[in-house]
Formats: sequence, structure tokens, C-alpha cells
Amino acid sequence: GIAALGIDDYYNSHRIRRNMRALYTAMRITYEYKINWTPKNTPRENEQVHRRAAKLILDCCQKNGGLYVKFGQGIASMNHILPKPYREEFQVLHDKAPYVPFKDVRKIIIEDLKVDPNVIFSEFDETPVASASVAQVHRAKLHSGESVAVKVQKPYIAHQVPWDLACYRMLLHTFEWAFDLPLTWSTDFTERQMLTEVDFVSEAMNAQKTAQLLNNENYIFDYPNKLQRKTTPDKEAFYNQYIANEYLKNKVYVPRLYPQYCSQRIMTAEWCDGVKVNNIEQIKKKGYNFADIMHTVVSLFGYQIFVTGVVHCDPHPGNLLVRQKPNTSGKNNWELVFLDHGLYIEEPAVFRKQYSLFWTAMLLRDMDTLNAIGHEWGIRDIDFFASLQLIKPFSSTEGVIDTKTLSKHDVVAMQMAAKQRVQKVLGHTRTIPRHLVFVGRNMNIVRANNKDLGSAVNRVGILAEYAAKGSSLIAEKGAFYYYQYKLNMFGLSLYYTWKSYWKSFNDAMFGENSNVKSFEQDIEDQMQQFAKDLGLMVDETMFDA
Repeated sequence: GIAALGIDDYYNSHRIRRNMRALYTAMRITYEYKINWTPKNTPRENEQVHRRAAKLILDCCQKNGGLYVKFGQGIASMNHILPKPYREEFQVLHDKAPYVPFKDVRKIIIEDLKVDPNVIFSEFDETPVASASVAQVHRAKLHSGESVAVKVQKPYIAHQVPWDLACYRMLLHTFEWAFDLPLTWSTDFTERQMLTEVDFVSEAMNAQKTAQLLNNENYIFDYPNKLQRKTTPDKEAFYNQYIANEYLKNKVYVPRLYPQYCSQRIMTAEWCDGVKVNNIEQIKKKGYNFADIMHTVVSLFGYQIFVTGVVHCDPHPGNLLVRQKPNTSGKNNWELVFLDHGLYIEEPAVFRKQYSLFWTAMLLRDMDTLNAIGHEWGIRDIDFFASLQLIKPFSSTEGVIDTKTLSKHDVVAMQMAAKQRVQKVLGHTRTIPRHLVFVGRNMNIVRANNKDLGSAVNRVGILAEYAAKGSSLIAEKGAFYYYQYKLNMFGLSLYYTWKSYWKSFNDAMFGENSNVKSFEQDIEDQMQQFAKDLGLMVDETMFDA
């Protein structure tokens, strides 16, 4: 055993040691929750159990590194359903890591590109400008004079990933058995996405597809799930109707790739300077308009989710830079630089259409369509599903429930039933589209970006417009529904405009003492109250992605 560990450490993969640490952590957590945690404990005693478990998981993620950091970030993003100690402990986990020395980078370049870096680059900054759990980025210059960003995967990641994913699957099965919760339903899909994220050829292809779609080039769709394709789509008609988007073509830029200098572990692209979309101070200094920037950001992802189906699933501010268009002047001549195309999904045509219908039906208050989609997705608790659409507790026999009239007994009963209702929904996860996990991640992060800029735009309204483009529901329902849809959109826009002006007025009058909330904060309050009405306690950071 000692010899095996020594060999594993010598080749620096640490696979055996990392998996042993993960299994030990899993056993400790199971013991904490099956033995030490009990409803008879005081709240303080159970909080201590949560804190010990959170520290165990965090320690494992930090020591193992690699994909474990990604898993830890996934836990951190679920702070709305996990106990408070998890949020407090995991806030220190960022996707930053020590960088590997240049000799390792040079070795990878020689192995993959078959030449020494000096043959390709006239300059190469040996200290990376960024280092994450899986890769690090160096600035370099080609002999032709162009500045480039060279993304290099860290050594042994490729060897660790299969072991990490196998351990991940085993741990989920263990926790599913121990805690009687369906946790493995999206494992296969999640693993496939994680594997593509560490394949830089896949990332380069995603970047190329996105650039082609934004530039209105003829990218021919290859629907991933051909079994769901009930009819042969008219690709030419689809392209003519939806792909042309001159607004985004002129406002979004994907850095040019250098395919001859790319491999599974190396990606070389044009270097682009810019400021993050949430860097308020720098954006103000350059004179750019926050609303224009966020309108472009939200439109970009509405276009991807509802129209093209080729979706970037990690739109955090570091991947969205604002810069002055080359060879231009003036504060309106800016563009959005779109980076890091590793984590993507390609929506099946049927799912993209259903999701567009889902959003459009919400604006139309078309419960028949919502229920039909919910049924097809395996959601059998229609009351619970309707509550999620209305953002109010709903009963098929009583309609919308006024929780203010409920007795304490009724509230306790709702809280006791909440877990069973959630389990009932999760019990049919075999039919829930796995793409919802990553689409939801995208929308949540975009929402947080908009919130960071003070609810700069009517995000819901912009997404709804793109949903209407991806859906034929309005055309199928006729003129009445068209005008109803437009009326609802007008009401939403009117409310957003009034809310924005009222908040700006109060901020100007009272400064930090103003208690008027933004559009996005209003939505948060409604969702938190809705969850409490159902007996679910949510953390105040639930909607910050």
C-alpha cells in the first residue's frame, strides 16, 4: 500500500490519496448526520453538526483541488437550500489556485504542439495572469506581432478527472442511500459536461459556433437528441427567421482563435483587454451606459437560450468584458468581449421549444400550456408546480391561497408537508430535462450581474421577448393572445420604469437612508415570501448565483 501511494505521488497524480481523503470525508459526514444530528437536539447543537460537516467538505475540496474545487463551488451555489454554516464556511472557496511553474507549461506545449514555445512565440510571460483549479492563462506574443492569451491545462488533470468523477458518482449514491433523497438523477449529464470543460478542443469549437451564430454565418445545427426530433426542421427557414441578429452582431465579440496552436490541453486566442461588466467604477470612468451594457448581456443569453440553443453556462463577470471597439472613439462605441466557452450545452430542439413555450405561457397566464409542459417534464404535483409559476401558494380547489388567513396549525402543517412535496417532485426526476440544471445556472448568474448594476434593465421583459421569438405559441393562439401578451409586457415595462425612477429619486433625496428596493430585489422578496408560505426557509443570498 505504501509503495502504491509512493508511485502515485511520484507521478504527481495523487489519485489514490485524493480518493481516500474523499471517502474518509464521506464516512465522517454520514456519521455526523446519521448519529449526531437528531430532531431532539437544540438548534445550536444541530448547527454545530452542520458546521463540522461543512468544514470537512471544504477541507477535502481545498486539499484535493482540481475538480473538487468545482464540486465545492457547486455546494456553495446551493446556499439557498443548505444550512447557514455551509454559506459561512464556503464563502472562502474561490476558483483561484497556485500556478504551476513554467517548466511544466513548457513541457505540455512541447508534448501537444510538438515544438518548443520559442518557435511559436516571440514573447511568453512565464508568470500567468490568472490561475484556476484546472488551467492557467499566460500572455504571449506571436512572431507575427499579435498578442495572444495561452490557456494551459495543469499537469495530471487529465489523469485525475476519471478517478474524480468515479468517486463523485460513488459518493452521490452513498448519500442518496443514507439520506433518502434522489441525488444521482443528473449525474450522467453533469459528468459529460465536466469532461467537455477540461477538453480545450471542445471549448474552441464552442467559441467558434458562438462566433458564427453571432456573425450570422451558416452554422448548421446538429441536434444532440435526435430521438426527440419528431419532424425534420426547416433549417433555412429557422436561420432566416431567428439567426440574423444585427444588434448582437455589432455589440458582442468572441476573440479569434489560432487553431494551429490549440490542443486538448492548450488553447490560444486573441488577447483582449477590457473591464468586467460589474466593475462599476471603471465603467463610469469610461462613460459607458450601464443599461446599454446589461441590455446586451441579457439579450445575448436570451438569444442563446431561446433561439439558437447553444448556451454558455458560466456567464460570471470575469467572462464578460467591456472594451472600446478597436479604431473607434466615443462612449457609445463599446463592445462586449465574450470569454471562456468551456461549459456549454446544446439544447435539443424539443426542449428549446418547450422552454420558450413555458416562458411565453407564463406571460400569457396560460395554465393549460404550463400544466401540459409540467406533465411532460414529469412534474405530477400540479399545485406545487402552479405555485412556482404564480409565485404564490396555489390550490387546484381553492385557487390562490391567502396565507395571511392561515392559522398557526395550518402553517405548521404546510411546513411538515413541504419536504414531502419537494420529494414528490424530485421523485420524477428521470423525466425532467437535464438541461434545466445548466440553463437555470445561466439565468441565475445573469440575474446576479443585473442586480450588481442596480437592476439596470428589465431582465424579465428582455428574456420574454426572446422566448416569444423561440416559441410559436402566440401565433398558434391567435390575435387575442397576441394583444394579451403585449399588454402584459407593457404592464411589466411600466412597473419596471416606475420602480427605477422612484428608486433613483429616493436615492438622490435620502442617499444611503433610502429604503426603496430595486426591481430585482422586489422579485427576491416575493420569492422568499413564497418559499416561506410553502414552509421552506431560504437564505437571503439564494438569488445571488
